[in-house]
Amino acid sequence: KASSTTIPAAAASSSATASATAAASPGEPCQVRCRIGHECVRMTENPREPGYEEPACCDLCEAEDLPGTRPFFFHCSLCEYDVCPRCAEGTPEEEEEEEE
Repeated sequence: KASSTTIPAAAASSSATASATAAASPGEPCQVRCRIGHECVRMTENPREPGYEEPACCDLCEAEDLPGTRPFFFHCSLCEYDVCPRCAEGTPEEEEEEEE
């Protein structure tokens, strides 16, 4: 969703799951799930649906412009939920930046 709303990470995937999701083709369901439990799809372009006039941003770490700055991201069209690959692995970008 193209907003800066922070949503708690209720269902973060393990790195093994994230590795499997990275292999999924764009638009195909994968093992990443939204905060409600719907199966997300791997995307490489901004969703073509209402509410996405601006580029999608990560609902967990608030990373902006996922289609323009990441090779792929995960999307739930039912919830307008988007998550970057790093958060899908369970390592939010904010935490990693603090460690450096």
